Amino acid sequence: MVLLGALDAEYMVEKQGEGIRVTNTMMKKTAPHPPIGFRVVEVEIGTTRKGEPITSAALTEIEPPKSEDGLAGKPLSPNQKIAFEALRQFMDDCGTPCPGGTGWPEQGSRKVVGQDAFLKFLNGKMRSDNPDSRRRAAQRAVDNLVKKNLVQINEGSLWIIQ
Repeated sequence: MVLLGALDAEYMVEKQGEGIRVTNTMMKKTAPHPPIGFRVVEVEIGTTRKGEPITSAALTEIEPPKSEDGLAGKPLSPNQKIAFEALRQFMDDCGTPCPGGTGWPEQGSRKVVGQDAFLKFLNGKMRSDNPDSRRRAAQRAVDNLVKKNLVQINEGSLWIIQ
């Protein structure tokens, strides 16, 4: 039996090269936090009676591993790629400093843009002759970027996590 909505938090753990990336894919009552990275290291935890070292594995925190495209190895659909690049462009052109506070990154650490304004901008970049299809495709692309923990939304504003 599956209990939908029974999670308070969901994490994805991926091995990428020599690192391990832990991505918060869902938080019930707050925005997901940024990904964290680890590397497995060998540590000495004691010695045997003969004086030989006893070792174990431990995790040490590192910068989260990223893929060459900077998207942390998350495969994107063509519309998601269009949306992510459009958001970067829109953020450069129209972004304002993050206000900070609950549900936001540190004040001023990132630029944010209004979700409605960005969706209007993105609609024109979607591949369809039908305005309704473009609008739905734009919304789906943004929703999926949020699910992939590349973009976050709070109080009608968007920002790029990485």
